Amino acid sequence: MQNIKQRALVVALAAIGVATVGIAHAQTAPAKVEKIEVTGSNIKRVDAETTAPITIITSEDIRKSGATSIQELLNNLPMSSGSALTDLTGGNGFSTGSASVALRGLGSAATLTLINGRRISPAAFNDPNVGSTVITNLNAIPASAIERIEVLRDGASAIYGSDAIAGVVNIILRKDFTGTTITGTVSQTPGNEFLVQNVSVAFGFGDLAKDRYNIFGTYEHFERKPVLISSEDNVDTLWQNPLYGRLSVLSSLSYPPNYYREAVRGSNVFGTLQAAAPGCPPALLQGGLCRYNQWNDLEQSSRSERDTAFMRGTFDISANLTAFGEASFSRTTSEFTGAPASSNPQTATIWRNAAGQAQRFQLVLPVGHRDNPYAFPIGLRYRWVDLGRSKDISRTEDSRILAGLKGVVGGWDWESALLFNKSTANVSSGRRLLFPAVQNAINDQSWNFFGSNSQAMVDRISTRTTNKGESSAKMIDFKASSEFGKLPGGPIGVAVGAEFRKDEILITPDQRIVDAQIVGLGASFADGSRTQSSFFTEAVFPILKTVEATIAGRYDRYSDFGNTTNPKYGLRWKALPTFAVRASYSTGFRAPTLSQTSKAAVRSFQTVNDPIRCPVTLAPEDCSRTVSAQIVPNPNVGPETSASKNLGIVWDVTKNISLTMDYFDIRRDDEIDRFSSNFTVNALFAGDTRFVGTVLRDPNPLAGLPGIPNSGPIQTVDRRWLNLGSTQVKGIDFDVAQRVSLGAHGRLTNTFSGTYNLSNKTSREKGQTLVEAVGGVNAITNGLGLPRFRGNVATTWVTGDFSFGARINYIGGWNNSTSQFTCVQLLGAAVAALPGACKVKAWRTVDINATYTGIKNLTLRMVVRNLTNEKPPFDAYWGDSTTGTNLNFHNAFGIYPSLSASYTFK
Repeated sequence: MQNIKQRALVVALAAIGVATVGIAHAQTAPAKVEKIEVTGSNIKRVDAETTAPITIITSEDIRKSGATSIQELLNNLPMSSGSALTDLTGGNGFSTGSASVALRGLGSAATLTLINGRRISPAAFNDPNVGSTVITNLNAIPASAIERIEVLRDGASAIYGSDAIAGVVNIILRKDFTGTTITGTVSQTPGNEFLVQNVSVAFGFGDLAKDRYNIFGTYEHFERKPVLISSEDNVDTLWQNPLYGRLSVLSSLSYPPNYYREAVRGSNVFGTLQAAAPGCPPALLQGGLCRYNQWNDLEQSSRSERDTAFMRGTFDISANLTAFGEASFSRTTSEFTGAPASSNPQTATIWRNAAGQAQRFQLVLPVGHRDNPYAFPIGLRYRWVDLGRSKDISRTEDSRILAGLKGVVGGWDWESALLFNKSTANVSSGRRLLFPAVQNAINDQSWNFFGSNSQAMVDRISTRTTNKGESSAKMIDFKASSEFGKLPGGPIGVAVGAEFRKDEILITPDQRIVDAQIVGLGASFADGSRTQSSFFTEAVFPILKTVEATIAGRYDRYSDFGNTTNPKYGLRWKALPTFAVRASYSTGFRAPTLSQTSKAAVRSFQTVNDPIRCPVTLAPEDCSRTVSAQIVPNPNVGPETSASKNLGIVWDVTKNISLTMDYFDIRRDDEIDRFSSNFTVNALFAGDTRFVGTVLRDPNPLAGLPGIPNSGPIQTVDRRWLNLGSTQVKGIDFDVAQRVSLGAHGRLTNTFSGTYNLSNKTSREKGQTLVEAVGGVNAITNGLGLPRFRGNVATTWVTGDFSFGARINYIGGWNNSTSQFTCVQLLGAAVAALPGACKVKAWRTVDINATYTGIKNLTLRMVVRNLTNEKPPFDAYWGDSTTGTNLNFHNAFGIYPSLSASYTFK
């Protein structure tokens, strides 16, 4: 019944739109009034204040922020959450080198990113991490061409379609430009770390008013130097923080190796320590184990280079017809280094080929091997140091071409365009162990486990793999808006439009990975396409001079999963000339990705606690076992759905003081997710028939537990996409602004902005109780922590040729102890019981900026972030990835100055 009502709404609005065409033609054209486009609406209007809450970031705001990337800039917004992707390290896994934005704690996949109101093709990755399954890579956007960024803090599927659940980030690029401007920026800490260099050129010619055309372009080059953790003294890692002093950077996966033997001969379970191998330096021999110091292998920030070019042309064909075109290209290259490859004999490394057949490798030296001094097989916990540090190189390229027309006909503003957008990714992983070359080197004893090996030998057992991805979107759209009729408050505004799109994705892993020739390396592949048609309409009803109602609806039909209809209702009441109340309600959806519904798979590795073996053996290889996991598509998975409610006020308290405050409530249902391997294993053990056949164990009878059939060690687990639980987020956004005239001394602007998260609750499956995450880490999903409050206080003083600014930033803390990750497991019960051991502290930083424009055509700017050099709070959740710094909310820069100069040639 609800779907019938929604469809009826869309049909009715479409009828209104069609009917008004004739009415508009019959009416006398009114005097031309300049109208603007507002994010979250297809109707051009004079009044920018709508029923939806919008945050606007100007180009000047961007420059004064000192942010070195768009992702960093957006991540500083109070409504941003800790679930975006960052390219500072290689830790974003399947989307290596990508950067994204996430609002409201709902993940990047629930935040729609647009360029000039139009979609961008998703990054060319098959990322199985929930929240990142479909992302827009912000590194592909030409930052130097940005005019402003509009952040719609409201659901907008009725306007833009899929993914606009948590909100919309609309990046508005310049429409025209004349002259030439060269800008250079350098950012670096006083300790010569975190060096970022950026140079851009913008040029343009042609005056639209005089010449009836304008052509302009921008080019930008960005470089970021790598920083090792060992050289950074502004952060606490797991090994530096005295509260967690029992942990060490020294790994027992070492060179020389540590010997392990079987507790039961023939079981292939090498879980019993025999001894440290001879030759271990005394300083690295701890607790009977030889250790490897990986301190100089690990990065706090990676190397990155980016080149971006953008061109736009605008031509006035007539007074009522304009042609426009855009073209952009970007290339980003990122390098991520790490410790040399290692092998752990305690658990066999098991992975699969394309046919699903399991491959098995275990570093075990047989009796008689020259490096085995024992009369029984011996396993080695070994670091392949002769291979050198690992290095992954990610290169992404994005191209975008747009051609369109816009104009005015019979009182209708209309626009139509053709868009082609393509993203490619090439991820190369070096110094990977080649199987069966490694096994042959063990069998023929050609690899020396206690001495140096030649480069020829290194080349024999290792290789570099290359995975490729391509994603594209082809689209044609049309929209038109006009006014007709008249209500007591004024004319009715209406918009109608349609969009047709084809999406394609092809992820091709290295053939040697497909054939399971690379030891322990998972694969991600996808091959799919689909078409989509959309029809949308919108109407604004000025019921009274003080009351405005909006209704919008959109119908989307996908070739793979069906159709969905989503309405949006809004109301604004200007109770006083200085006070207005606004409210909105909308439904939304996120379409399943092509990698979730079409031919695709992700093969990776996960840690499981074996419910059969662990209680009996209590062995690490059974209680924390790394197994091969495969995520497979589900053609029957449906879209996620959402409902969004907003209620707010806009109040001009005095002539110079304004206040906006908005309450938001977003619920997302039918979340597309997959159960973890650990959940799958334990659910099967508990008798859940949904998981029959998903867990494969070692069939070797000697590997099983005595008297317990099918109790061999777990080898592989299958997982698939399902529509599962729900998330509901509630909170309050606010913004206070004060403008003060200082007469001859200029003007002062003060602002106070923030987001107070009332709740962020999640359930794993349908019908289950939602569990709170605000102030802690969600115990259901093991998601990242979410602070209750995040905000900033800023002041700007403009006087003559100078501008000075300062801002205090605040990010609240949270508690990690509520997570299944369990701070206790990582740190040990005794340490975790200490006061504050699992607490992520609040973080307060101060930024300042100064701008000078006293020299003709020259602008000089200095920005200093974190002026008081506040260390980021230690986060044990991120500690297990070595940094100890939660890069979603904090950074390790310390005091971070930035200098820039910009010169314009007229």
